[in-house]
Amino acid sequence: MAQEPKRPANLPEKAFWQGSKSRWEMGEYKSGKPSGEWCFWRKDGLLWMEMNFNDRGVFEGGYKRYHPDGTLAQEGNYINGKLDGWVKYYRVASGKSSNEPFPSEAYNYQIVRAEILHLEGRKLASRYYIANGQQVDTYARQKPKNIDDNAWWNDRDYLWEHGEFNKEAKKIGKWNAWRFAGSLASEANYNNEGQLHGEYKRYHDNGTLAQEGHYLDGKEAGAHTFYRSLEYSQESHMGNLNVKIWKHVINYVNGNAQSDQYFTKKDELCSSKGFPLVDAKVDDLFDGDTDRFLFDRFETYLNRMASGNLKPSNLEQKNKRAALFRTYWGIELPDDLAYYFDLVERADHPILFGGYETALPKLDKLEAWTKAGKNVMETTIMDMQEWYPFDFMLDWMTGAIALDPLLQNLDKGKYYHISYHYGLYAQQGTEGKGLIYTHEHNNYYTWSTNFNQVMAENLSNLIYGLTSLSAYGEYDLLNRAQFTTIYNDKLSDKLKPSYSFLNGMKIGNRWLYESDFSYHSTKKPSISNFERSRWILELLRGETDVSNVFYSFYRNQAYKPKASDHQALLSKLPNDLPEALYHLWAAFWRKGFEAQLLDYIGVCKSSNSKIISDTAILVEQLLQGKNQLGILRDVAAMKTQFNAL
Repeated sequence: MAQEPKRPANLPEKAFWQGSKSRWEMGEYKSGKPSGEWCFWRKDGLLWMEMNFNDRGVFEGGYKRYHPDGTLAQEGNYINGKLDGWVKYYRVASGKSSNEPFPSEAYNYQIVRAEILHLEGRKLASRYYIANGQQVDTYARQKPKNIDDNAWWNDRDYLWEHGEFNKEAKKIGKWNAWRFAGSLASEANYNNEGQLHGEYKRYHDNGTLAQEGHYLDGKEAGAHTFYRSLEYSQESHMGNLNVKIWKHVINYVNGNAQSDQYFTKKDELCSSKGFPLVDAKVDDLFDGDTDRFLFDRFETYLNRMASGNLKPSNLEQKNKRAALFRTYWGIELPDDLAYYFDLVERADHPILFGGYETALPKLDKLEAWTKAGKNVMETTIMDMQEWYPFDFMLDWMTGAIALDPLLQNLDKGKYYHISYHYGLYAQQGTEGKGLIYTHEHNNYYTWSTNFNQVMAENLSNLIYGLTSLSAYGEYDLLNRAQFTTIYNDKLSDKLKPSYSFLNGMKIGNRWLYESDFSYHSTKKPSISNFERSRWILELLRGETDVSNVFYSFYRNQAYKPKASDHQALLSKLPNDLPEALYHLWAAFWRKGFEAQLLDYIGVCKSSNSKIISDTAILVEQLLQGKNQLGILRDVAAMKTQFNAL
């Protein structure tokens, strides 16, 4: 028990020292329990809490807590010992310390006030505010004006939402949800027991209908219809279906799906793949060299899957893609990558491998940004700060190109999603160019992404492996004996898939596992580039815990270029995108490299790669006083904080 200190002069006469809790208290007891109004002071006499107790000695009614500087820290209400209603929290003033709690979800330092809705002690909803009184989400982005004034931010679902709760904290009546930027995400109705009941709708990001249907007492009833969007959408259902399917209808009876119907863009019924399966033997396509599969036999396979309707090659489109690639990356589009993209376009069938999607580098989007007069690096950073997992930035930092969309079709029901990256650069000479890397994205955490291994020796081997797995497991075009020969004799030497790649795949009664494939490679330039650049991506992404970012920087690779290598590096940067991006940003964030950075900017501004030149321009603007970069409101302060660690 703490010894009673000297009594502060400001305390009321009735206040007494509570040694077991090291504080001053004042209030009445009834039957040995605190009752009525009570006040508590810290050891030095500063007011700490004002509380109320009922006759049973539990919290009842309003209360207030204070920071050591005397400002309000928390206020709310108790009913029978449990928080009830909106509880308000206030962050202590900058530069001052306090042990008073502030909601951990409100980690952005710009959030100074939080309101948490409680019902019998349970947290139901959260509202956050910055200094000017504007309501914001946990990233300190202001709530769009079109959203209901009484809406709150859902930390778990990453949505603004509004509706009513019953006494059991269940949703009742009409509920609306909006995405962070303001677009309507869903409209739902609930009965008095908290079950979905009545009309239910979801919307794409552009406002068009994504899903509609009815519920009866929590169960789907009748037809539930899903619609594809012409533009990017966070709605994932149609992303799991072939791109030829524009409408999917699931018919339910008492919550059980009874039948599926698929429709084309012309509203014509089609198969689940968008066209009838071909009746064709494909074993002849897997007899030759895997390294030549892409050029010699893949076109034949696609043509069979497209019922002989593979489109002719479009020379104008091919030349445009090559020119755009050259403009942005500063190097020529590799022949195998160019041929692969051309085939995918001609097949008009991006979902080729039972869920493993392929897509062109988003050059058309980059071109649109350029036509709009935007700096592509700055626009990408702002894009990265809003949409996981930062798409272009990851590709550029690693010197790789994603062969599938990183974001559009993440399935929240799965633990992670895998992308494939084509390595464009190598750290030394040509070693490592063209290798395919796997990239895993964890859906449950804001930052959880990893380059963990080389997937295949080259693009042809990857396509060979995906095609054989697809033909055997998805389309039943290969029998067990044929596939056993393929994977035993050829795939194990050319492919190194992760466990999830083989999820659900078996030969006879035996499941396939990662260990069944023996290919390992030590040529990992993209992986190395990613690991050393992770701290840069974290800073640009707006991570507020700079100490964690510094740990990532320190653990992977400190930025300490040798003076003797300076001239060689200057000649290399304009022609090596991952090196240019790394050194431009690393020298910008680190104190003491101002002279080298000016040299980097000078040579990179004249680079043939627009990505490199735009990065140099953006870094130069930041050096000259530009201080906001998307949600980074004070770049200079973050840089100072980072270098102070």
